[in-house]
Amino acid sequence: LAGGYNNNLIKNFENDVNIKHQSNDEFIVGVLGQKGFRYFVNKDINLLNTKPVNMRDDVQFVDIIDIIQLFIDMYLVGEIDEIIIYYNKYINTIKQEVSAERIIPIDKIEGNQKPILYEFEPSPQKVLDTLMPIYVQNLIYGYILNAKTSEHASRMTAMKSATDNAEEVIDKLTLHYNRARQAQITQEITEIVSGAAALK
Repeated sequence: LAGGYNNNLIKNFENDVNIKHQSNDEFIVGVLGQKGFRYFVNKDINLLNTKPVNMRDDVQFVDIIDIIQLFIDMYLVGEIDEIIIYYNKYINTIKQEVSAERIIPIDKIEGNQKPILYEFEPSPQKVLDTLMPIYVQNLIYGYILNAKTSEHASRMTAMKSATDNAEEVIDKLTLHYNRARQAQITQEITEIVSGAAALK
């Protein structure tokens, strides 16, 4: 009921993977949601999760923290070198587009300004080690909420289109019925008038 919401996402992901990777051993996929999981579980790829992550309408942070933490841990120990999230980005009610965002490593911000020097306690590395997982978790959660908004908008648009189409079919059938009924009534009146004329 969401149009091509899931199909477009999967198609874009597969196109990017085919361009970027020579084999399926070069990447690992974590899937959120039932439809995506059902699709990828039958593919010859490295799938991080062994069961689907429930993506209920009111998705909560606790629903997705485990799979996000698995990716963060894999990145921190060097098993993977980047985390990219694919999701349907909400543009407006009738437009959502597939987006691929690299979460980590974080790109350096280019600029002409001289950086401000801060003093860190206990150390910049300890602060980064503490904040980075929290940053990644919340960033991914934000993308998931955006994707949920897109899903609801896509469903709403699909349902409106279905309702409009149903109303159009009903109007055509009503017109057809009324014409058939009018033709039948006209024929009956003609028969009555002909019968009355024959009796005279």
